[in-house]
Amino acid sequence: MLSFKSRTGILSCTPEDFSEFISDLRNLKQFMTEEYVNDLNIGKENVSFNVSHLGNVRMWLSEKNPARSVIFSGIALGSSNFRLLFGIDQNEEKRAAVNVVLDAELSPVLQMMVSGPVKKFLEILVSEMEKFTGWNNLYQ
Repeated sequence: MLSFKSRTGILSCTPEDFSEFISDLRNLKQFMTEEYVNDLNIGKENVSFNVSHLGNVRMWLSEKNPARSVIFSGIALGSSNFRLLFGIDQNEEKRAAVNVVLDAELSPVLQMMVSGPVKKFLEILVSEMEKFTGWNNLYQ
């Protein structure tokens, strides 16, 4: 299994607020830029979208450890399984410190093809989370 890890982003919310917010997949759209993600079909428990250079992605919430981690499982590239883990910690100012890890079952050829786009996707995701300020505006 191949792992890609983002840098740690420091967010403007508590770990508890982030955990609650990100657990509802409908809120994930706040961090997906239109330049990189399109055809977004989103529900509370599952989502599908197309990522530039990666193709169609489907994922769903598979595990939640409040204020510690949120894990989504999914399928991409037609049949490759993956796991998207949001690791949550707290910094000295009591703000959420989050890193994102994507673990994927990929052939060596696919690894070479998707390495760049996955790293870019994770960087965009963390950057958008750092800019976001509406953590108390849960999807209703």
